[in-house]
Order: sequence, then structure tokens, then C-alpha cells
Amino acid sequence: MIVAVGWALPLFGLTVLAFLVIDVIVGVVSRRRRSTAVPTSPAPAGS
Repeated sequence: MIVAVGWALPLFGLTVLAFLVIDVIVGVVSRRRRSTAVPTSPAPAGS
């Protein structure tokens, strides 16, 4: 049992690391696209 956990834990770590890297890249790309979008209007008066 301990051998199986010791074998699988590094693989789990690599998949989590790969997910985080992809998530950060997607976030940066979407943030860049959003910043070049049309600016939003100011809030209506009295709100």
C-alpha cells in the first residue's frame, strides 16, 4: 500500500502542476483579451 502511494504521489503532483500551468496560461490570455475590449460606460448618475 505505501509503495503504491509512493509511486502514485509524484504522478499526481505532475498532473496538478500541469493543470496549474495551463490554468495560469489560460488566465493570462483571457485577461489580455479582456483588456483590449471596448471600455465600459460609467455608472449611471444616482447609483
